[in-house]
Amino acid sequence: MKKMILIISALILSGNIASAAADSHNQTHTMENPTMKMNYDYLAVIPLFDLMAPVDVLTSQKFRTYSECEKFAHDIMMGDNSAYLTTDAGNIFAVYMTLHHEAAIITSSGIKDITKDPKVADLAARIIKAQSTEVQDMQELIKSDALTGNDSTSFQKSMENIMGNMMKKMKLPSGKLTPDQATQVFLENMIVHHEGAVEMAKAYLKTGKNKKLINISKNILATQPAEIKEMQNLLKNSR
Repeated sequence: MKKMILIISALILSGNIASAAADSHNQTHTMENPTMKMNYDYLAVIPLFDLMAPVDVLTSQKFRTYSECEKFAHDIMMGDNSAYLTTDAGNIFAVYMTLHHEAAIITSSGIKDITKDPKVADLAARIIKAQSTEVQDMQELIKSDALTGNDSTSFQKSMENIMGNMMKKMKLPSGKLTPDQATQVFLENMIVHHEGAVEMAKAYLKTGKNKKLINISKNILATQPAEIKEMQNLLKNSR
C-alpha cells in the first residue's frame, strides 16, 4: 500500500502557508504540530487533522465563538482528501460522506453547550451519536481496501456537485453570536446539510454495491428527512 499523503493548506496568523502530512493509509492520522492555528480569525488553538482522525478529536474541539465552529466545519468539507480517493463509487461515497458527517459532528458539538433550547441540544446529541458511529464504520471501510470493483467515472463529479451546491446555501457567520443567533445558524445550516446527505445517499443507492454503505445510505434516508422537519419546526417556533 502506498503512503497516503494529505496536504491541508491553512493560513496561520503570520500569513504563511502551512501544510501537514498524514501517516500511511493504515494508521491513525494525527497532525505533528497541534498548536498550529487555522486560517480566518480563529482565536482558539485547533489541531489539524484529516478525515481519518478519531471521532473524539472532533468532539473535543473547543472554540471561543460559534462562528469559529462553523468555519472549521466548512474547512473540513473543503479539505483536500484526494489521497484517499479511488475510482470506486463506494470509496468516493465513503470519503465524501465521512467529511460531511465530521462537519456535522463539529457543529453539533459546538451548539450543544451554547443553545438555550433543550430540544436543539437533544437533537445535536442525537446527530453526534448517530453520525459518529457511521464515521467510524466508513473510516474502517476506507482503511480496509474493501471498496473496489465498482468503478464509476461520473460518481465523484456527482458528489462534488451535491457538496458544492449544499455549501453555497450554507451561511458562514463571523463574529460573536448570541446563543439564539447561534442556534438559528445551526438549524438553518443543518437543514441544508441534511438535505445534502439525503441527496448523496440517494445517489449512492443508484450505483452502490457495498452492503455497509447501502445500509448507511438507507439509514440516512430513514432518519434525516424526519430531522429536517424537526429542525424546520424548531426554527418556526423560535421566530
